[in-house]
Amino acid sequence: MFEERPDRRGSDPESTSRSQGADRRDSPRLLMPFQIRVSEDDPFVDCEGDLSLGGACYRAEAPPIPDRVDVRIHLPPTASQASAEIRCRASVVRTQREESGLWGVHLAFRDMALEDERILARFFDDHLLSRRGER
Repeated sequence: MFEERPDRRGSDPESTSRSQGADRRDSPRLLMPFQIRVSEDDPFVDCEGDLSLGGACYRAEAPPIPDRVDVRIHLPPTASQASAEIRCRASVVRTQREESGLWGVHLAFRDMALEDERILARFFDDHLLSRRGER
C-alpha cells in the first residue's frame, strides 16, 4: 500500500560525516500522502513524501515561508486500528535546493497529541508487521 523508504544515510560520502551523530533516525520511512498549510487562513495543500514517527520530508516548488506549518495525515485502517486523521504543528528544520530545482523540505512534528502519537506508532508497527508477513 505504501512504499517503505530505505534509510539513505551513508549513501552519499558527503552526507556520511553529517549523519554520524547528528542524524538519530530510529523510525522507518514510508512514502505516503499528507497535507500541509502555512496558516489557518490557507487551505491544506496535498503533498507526498517520506513520513516517520517524528516528522516528514517532501519536495516543493518553493519552501514554506514560516518556520512552522500545520500538518494533516489521513491514515488508512490497519489490522489493529480504524482509519484516523492526525493533525499537528511541525517545525521546518531544513530546506535544501535540489538539482531538479525543487526544494527538499524537512519537518519535525511538534505539539502532537499523545493519542495521535500512539495512533501513528501503531500504524507504523502494523505496517512493519505486515511487511514481515509478506516475506
